[in-house]
Amino acid sequence: MSTTKWQEATKSAIRFLKDAFAEKEISDVLLEEVELSDDGARWLITLGFNRLVEMPNEFLPFSAPSKLRREFKTIVIDAGTGEAIGMKMKGSSPVEE
Repeated sequence: MSTTKWQEATKSAIRFLKDAFAEKEISDVLLEEVELSDDGARWLITLGFNRLVEMPNEFLPFSAPSKLRREFKTIVIDAGTGEAIGMKMKGSSPVEE
């Protein structure tokens, strides 16, 4: 049974995401989806964010220009404790500049 409200689960998911990407610069973190599992044991919180990703160039092996990408991750939150217990890749796409 869920004791953690979706708002608390979302805050926990954002903290987890920022900790997981502490070595990378991320921006524009937004809530995309919230879902409670069928058994009520887990919140599935999908967050979108921007980050720079190095894009290697086969013709210029020593240069790796960065491209801004929008990434989506689903953070799994234990509904009983409010703690993050996992993260899944949801997708990514280039950001139009």
